[in-house]
Parts: sequence; structure tokens; C-alpha cells
Amino acid sequence: MIVLPRCLARRFRAVLRRCAPHGPPPPVLLRATAASLALEAAAEEVAVRLEHPGRQVPGVLVLDAETLARLEGPGEDPVTLEGAGPGEGRASWYAGGSPRAAAFATLDPAVLTPFPDAPAKLAALPAAFLGAMADAARVASREGSRYALERVLLRGRTGEVVATDGRQLLVQAGFPLPWRDDALVPRLAAWGSRELPREGPVAAGRTDSHVHVRAGPWAFALEVGRGARYPPFEGVLPRPGTAAGTLRLAREDLAALARELPGLGGPAARQAPVTLDLGPPSPCAPGARPPGRPTSWCWRARNGRGRRRGWRSSAATCSRPRGWASPRPSCTSPTSPWCSARPPGCTS
Repeated sequence: MIVLPRCLARRFRAVLRRCAPHGPPPPVLLRATAASLALEAAAEEVAVRLEHPGRQVPGVLVLDAETLARLEGPGEDPVTLEGAGPGEGRASWYAGGSPRAAAFATLDPAVLTPFPDAPAKLAALPAAFLGAMADAARVASREGSRYALERVLLRGRTGEVVATDGRQLLVQAGFPLPWRDDALVPRLAAWGSRELPREGPVAAGRTDSHVHVRAGPWAFALEVGRGARYPPFEGVLPRPGTAAGTLRLAREDLAALARELPGLGGPAARQAPVTLDLGPPSPCAPGARPPGRPTSWCWRARNGRGRRRGWRSSAATCSRPRGWASPRPSCTSPTSPWCSARPPGCTS
């Protein structure tokens, strides 16, 4: 017998949908021990696990995702699950003060892909790592190509998270990854899910076949691409001392830029390049946005940081990372459309 809080089923399914957006969702294994309940599922290139502490009767059940969807709910109300025979199960719960029950089909645990074994020790990472992975997932390509642009590069020796779709490049540094070589892992929309903790400890480790990430009660195993190649992005980055200029934005300005930038130039200019003019500020009137759709945005330098000043209409011409909201971007070349960022507190 397994006692499943209905909100736990809802949280797990929300993340699982973003781990396997294409094709039918994989079956879900519920594994109860005397002290906790774990929900596990293994998609094509990623496995996910959610642990929930609490007393249980030890047992194992495997459900399809549709059955789990019927059991989920917004509250902590429990659903009791138990086997009723080979391939059969029974769920019971209370709704409106009245007892309810339903039968469901179960699967043989032996046919499931087991959750990959994690390394003996995981290394602690900054909490900003999840946000960096979410930003990288937004930038990485949705389609495969000669290079593995649909994957995210985790570069161990430099502590970088790298993503590109061939038009824009995002390099985020400052993460002490506990391996020395490169690991190409699938892009996951799940990193941006609100069900994952935004604060708290994050840890990672690697085996020969998988990168393991743990964040609070969640654990992910990401398959490392074998034989996949990543473009030599270092050639795009300007060398130290060659930067024509540097722009650093305060956190509040960065949030405003991410909000306003998609509207510059109208829908037809969604993939158009964007020019960052780091010279003396052009005349622009402070105050409200002028009528119509603006095509540029102005800042006035103050204490070494950009400050929003107003709007002006001109031709906006370097692609932006879609939905990117990492802190402290630094765009340092007038000819290469790349951006890099460091997590808060990083000085290296």
C-alpha cells in the first residue's frame, strides 16, 4: 500500500511533461520505503526522480502517466494505492467527505529502464546553476544538425555552461563542475519549471554515461551525448584586450530589457539582430514611451552602470537569447553576437 499526496503527483507530472515534450510520457514508478516515497520516470535521454519524506508501507507500483494524471490534485489530500492482482491496482480517496475508489492498470517494474546510478559523491554548485541551465535551454536549438546544437555543453575545466542555436551564443561561467572534460547533455525546459526550488543547495556529478544533478528533493540524470560534436565557439569570443567596449546592466535594468526587447521592431523583426551602441548617449527624451512601437531603447551611464533614460525611434539592427534573464551580461564585440554572464557572487 502506497499513500500518495495528490499535489505530489501534480508536481511530478508538471516536470515530467517538460522533460519529455515529444511523444507519449513514460511510465512512472512509485517506490515506497519505511521513511519516504519516490516517484521516478525515465524518458529517452533523461531520468527524473522526486522524493517525499513520510512514513510508508514499503512497496513498488508502476503506473502509466494517464493514471497519474487522474490521481493528481492541488491539495495534500492522500490517495491510497494498492495492488489488486497481476496487472491491476486500486486507488481510494475521499472527495467532498465521501469515499471514492477506482481501478487502474499496473505495469511490471522489470520492463522499465532503471534510474541510472549516481556517482558516489556529488559536488555542491551555486544555486544559480539551475537558472543557468534554464537560460541555456532557451538558447539551444530545437532541432539537430551537423553539430549538437540541440544540446547544452557543460565544460568541466572552465566551469562553463554553453548554448547556441547557430545565431546566438550564451556562455555562463563560474560553476565548479566536478569533472575535467566536456559533457554534452540534452536541453531541458524543465529547468525553468516553478516546481523546482529557486533557492537552496544544488549538486552535480558525472559518470561515464550520465551527468547527475540534484536540487532539493529532485534528482535528474542526463545522458551524455556520445560521438556528438559541438562547434568551436571559442573562435567567436573576442580575446582579452580586444573588446571594443563593455556594457554591464544592473539587475533591474536587465529585467526591463528582457521585457522590452521582444517588442523592438515589431513581430517581423523577431530574429533581426540588435545593435548595442556603447558610445555617447543619443538624445532621447525621458519619460513615457512615445506613440507606436519603439525600435530602440536608451540608457544614460551612471556610476558605471546603464540606466534607462527613454525611447527613440531608429532602425534596430545581434540576436538576443530568447527569454534570457541571467545577471550581469557582458557583450564585448561589435561584430560577434555573443553574450556571457556570471552568477551572483562570482568574481572569477
